[in-house]
Formats: sequence, C-alpha cells, structure tokens
Amino acid sequence: QPFATVITTFVFAVYLTSSAFGDKDTLTKNLAWTTAAAGLCIALLAPVLGQGADRKGRRMFHLRWPTWVLAAICAAMYFVAPEPAYFWLGAILLGAGNIIAEIANVNYYAAIDQVSTPSNVGRVSGLGWGLGYLGGITILLVIIALMGTGFDANQVRLSMILCGVWTVVFTIPIFLALKDRRPDVIAPSLGLVGSYR
Repeated sequence: QPFATVITTFVFAVYLTSSAFGDKDTLTKNLAWTTAAAGLCIALLAPVLGQGADRKGRRMFHLRWPTWVLAAICAAMYFVAPEPAYFWLGAILLGAGNIIAEIANVNYYAAIDQVSTPSNVGRVSGLGWGLGYLGGITILLVIIALMGTGFDANQVRLSMILCGVWTVVFTIPIFLALKDRRPDVIAPSLGLVGSYR
C-alpha cells in the first residue's frame, strides 16, 4: 500500500514534479507520458502473466517476487536527488513500480478464493480493500510524524526507504499463510495469442 498512497499519490510524485527538477508543466507532462506507457505495459502483460500463474497454480510465487522487486524499487527512489538530471531516474522508477505493483495485484486479487468462501467473498474482499487503505493512511501518518509536514528532499528520499521496508514487513504474513496450490490437472500453456483470447 505505501506505493499507491505515499509514492504515487501524496509524496514521491509530488516531489518529482517540484521545482527542484525543472519546469513544473514540462515535468507533469513527462510524468503523465511515463505513467501512460506504464499503463500500456500493464494492459499487455497482466492478462498473459495472470492466466499463466492461475493455470500453473503459482499465484504466491508470482505475488512474492514482484512484491520484493517493488520494495526494492521503493527503496531505490532514495537515489533520486533533487536535481533535474535525476528526473528521468525517478520517472522510470515510478513507471516500473506501477507495472510491478499491478502485476503483483493480479495474483493478490486471484488469491481471494484462498481466504474466503462463496458466502463471504464480498465481506472478505471489502475488508481487505478497507484495511489496505487504512495501511496506506497509517504509513503516511508515520512518515508525517517522523519527518513533519514540510518535507525537505532528504526526508522525502528517506521516506522511500521506509516504504520499501514497510512493504516487506507487512507482506510477510500473506507469504507465511498462503502457499501455492498445484491444480489437479496442469492445463497446457496457451501461448501469447491464446492468453489474450
């Protein structure tokens, strides 16, 4: 959740479009193009990777590695110094983080059947959604409590490391509780075209 709340919405994206990196209009436009490119990658990759993980029963494996990569991307944002030369590093990390986060979400959402039954799936899903946002607000409040409301560049960068650590720590329970479930019959691979179909 820190990626969606702290990084994408309230802190890092705002930092990346600040005057420290250049003209705000140009920065905003470039960040929008980067985000659009990331969205296109997500649209192309998610159906193929999602059906592959489902068919092979490897949802947790395909949730675990993107989660750890996302945590590393969060922490790597520390290296985006407040200088124009670092804008593209920040934009690329933000775009890559969006791709990785959404690929992870495909498998996270698909795991609903491992933590719910047909009779309570709506309640469990709503609770998970609500607690996720509560987690995002909590990490934002922790960062504000530690660093104050008037973030300087170093505080923003340090908060990125905290986001990476938070992501690792608070995903440990799901990886301990849920395991991959091999299907009774392994379905044949559909290939790229078959995956989209």
